[in-house]
Amino acid sequence: DGFEVCAHVRAQHWGERIAMFAVTGWGQQADRERSERTGFDGHIVKPVDPDGLLAIVDETYRKHHEQAPL
Repeated sequence: DGFEVCAHVRAQHWGERIAMFAVTGWGQQADRERSERTGFDGHIVKPVDPDGLLAIVDETYRKHHEQAPL
């Protein structure tokens, strides 16, 4: 499942550099916490709101690039 894929990618040396988002029909707080613990950058509940998707991708991009070494 997606949680296993995310955990596997994050375990690789290159896995930190990939943005990963859980896109699911499950939106309870426990579901969101599991996504965060697994290593997803965000948890998006279906149906996907295009503006919300762009906002979370933008936020993740900015977060990763602010932390990048010069």
